[in-house]
Amino acid sequence: MNFKDIDILNSIFKPYLDEDEIEEFNQNLLKNFSIQSVMENLTILNPQKLLDFVSESVQNLQLVMQKKFQSRTIIGIYIHICFLVERLVTKTAIEIYENLDDFANNHSDFIQQVNQSFDPMLKNYHVKMPISEIAYLYEYIADDEDERKVASDDEF
Repeated sequence: MNFKDIDILNSIFKPYLDEDEIEEFNQNLLKNFSIQSVMENLTILNPQKLLDFVSESVQNLQLVMQKKFQSRTIIGIYIHICFLVERLVTKTAIEIYENLDDFANNHSDFIQQVNQSFDPMLKNYHVKMPISEIAYLYEYIADDEDERKVASDDEF
């Protein structure tokens, strides 16, 4: 399935589902697509439980940021965060990020939003998300915004 064309599928369901039901369908589709990839690669954590936490956390992040991420960005975030939690639990997190101090100084609001959004999941697994991992998450979201801008520019 190409999530870039999800609007086509949504238009087919429009006569049968209201906007909230279509959104719920899309979220479940994304989650189920991601679980397959996660299940094939996680080694010690329960993939379904972890993905439930990640899905809820990403929804919370979109709410606090007042943004809606593209489907492919959500899938990338789901997979990245699932593997991140496993790395954190096994104490093999990526700690290196170029200009980390600059990132921390320039994006303190984003860091706080991520920590707030992912708090229930992080508490459940007794881990803390390093700033370096938050910086990688920021890149996912910045790429999402760049792609949206290019797509909207192409429309004119």
